[in-house]
Amino acid sequence: MKKQRIAIIGGGVSGLAVAYNLLKKATKFDCEIDIYEANDYLGGNADTALVDLGEIKDPLLADTPSNERHLIRKADLGVDDLNMDTYKRIVRIMDEIGFKDYRPLEDTACFFTLNGSKVLTADGELQHGTSDPKIAISDELASTYSKFMAAAATAIKDEEQKEKYKRYTVGRYVDEYIKQASGEDRVMIEEMRDCLLYPRINAMYFADDVTGPAGMPLRAVMRYYIIQEGFTNNDKYPPKPKRNYFLNGAQAWIDKLAEYLLDKHDDKLNIIRNAQASIRVEKTQVTISVPPRPGALGLPEPQSYHKVVMTCHADDAMRAIKQGMSQGMINILDKVRYTNSIAVAHTFAGVLAPDRNAWRTYNVLIREGQAIHPYSMTYVMNRHRNDAAVWYDETNAHGTPVMKTTEFNKAGMPQYFVTLNPCVPIPDEYVLKTPKGEARKPAGYFKEFKNGEEMLPGWRQLGGDEDEGQPVIGWFKHNVLNFDCLDAQEQLADLQGGDYMNLYFAGGWTRGAGLHEECWEMAEYLVEVLTQHEALLQGKHRHNEQQETTC
Repeated sequence: MKKQRIAIIGGGVSGLAVAYNLLKKATKFDCEIDIYEANDYLGGNADTALVDLGEIKDPLLADTPSNERHLIRKADLGVDDLNMDTYKRIVRIMDEIGFKDYRPLEDTACFFTLNGSKVLTADGELQHGTSDPKIAISDELASTYSKFMAAAATAIKDEEQKEKYKRYTVGRYVDEYIKQASGEDRVMIEEMRDCLLYPRINAMYFADDVTGPAGMPLRAVMRYYIIQEGFTNNDKYPPKPKRNYFLNGAQAWIDKLAEYLLDKHDDKLNIIRNAQASIRVEKTQVTISVPPRPGALGLPEPQSYHKVVMTCHADDAMRAIKQGMSQGMINILDKVRYTNSIAVAHTFAGVLAPDRNAWRTYNVLIREGQAIHPYSMTYVMNRHRNDAAVWYDETNAHGTPVMKTTEFNKAGMPQYFVTLNPCVPIPDEYVLKTPKGEARKPAGYFKEFKNGEEMLPGWRQLGGDEDEGQPVIGWFKHNVLNFDCLDAQEQLADLQGGDYMNLYFAGGWTRGAGLHEECWEMAEYLVEVLTQHEALLQGKHRHNEQQETTC
């Protein structure tokens, strides 16, 4: 089979997953791959920053220069954990590349109103600390919630039921569920809906800012709950997923994956960052051009490929592809709507429950009639990174596990937070900054084009200076997971390859809620489709050659 030049647009987990799976098929599908990433870092919504929490006061550090005594910690502004039970593909890949930098997080939650009139804590997985019975979710409410979630999970998974509920909204399913209940049970279900279910859905990154939680597809929401939070058709509460955080941030695993691919496939893979690609798809080739470097004379030479895989956002793909999309594909991409979000690392307690003893890893706002846009969630990072945990990672000379606490598990260590779309403004003085003199260091790896083109310059600079760090604020977007998006995901299958079997789509918007596990699943599927298409093209080519020879 003829060697293929393939371009991948987007250096997030989807782009790297497509590259991994293509290169894995080297015996059947010989290819060279260039990954184009618009940013100066890889990872997409995996965005890790260093935060400066101030100077450590410790007599033992008296002789250490002041600028070296600062407490520097990690903050994930986007993707921040994984479920080891359900992320089977990701765990397998992490094992293969030797990535082990993850640990169990503290899987607790607080549901609250800003004025503190309503506070509920989910403490089933609380292992270090105390649970206040005055605010802990009652056994009755917990049982109501778990029974509902089990029924909803069954509704979308059971072969005999899932077709019936395919077009159900969450609100329609909840209303019917309530109607089937007795009087006292109805009251409890309504409380569960208003204080737990709807607030949690409204805190999901793919929440619909138009319809709110009630108008979202039941199957979309429950698929996320099943994969990320471990809910099943078992009505035991709480679920016990093996949720882990990344010791060095989510970008660390993206870095490791990119490094692994480049080391193993040095002669077949390039990663080009800061590359805003313009794409023209024709019958015989795909042409990709990028903007000129500042100060350079003329444009960089366009690159020609046999195929291109778009793993970026749907709207970015629409802007990037200048030629070669069918009207059917345009209609599919146009169905996908996005919301823009902001993530802030800070120390401002005003976005949390008034009672700090109620603070948990995930802090979810009960809105009580407030506007549903935008979604909001605050992470207490000390809990998310499980500072209170006790590890048994080491053994002594006799092979006995040695108890080891984290270095942050002591009084005096500051609490810090990451808030997605703050419900109230965070004063500037509470926004955390990067260490002085350091920028938010871009993650990822790059190589030169084979024709000698240098790494393209950054179109966006993230930099501190010698006197002041940079505010740790991230901007990102995600597709709304409504019925239009689900329809687009289903219709995409028939149009993969485009008119000439050379234009393909993967990425977060193409499978479920775009969790890393779903992105990898989509990449595996897409590479199978692409390989089948190439076999068909090669078969037609051989047939035409035989006919010409006969003639």
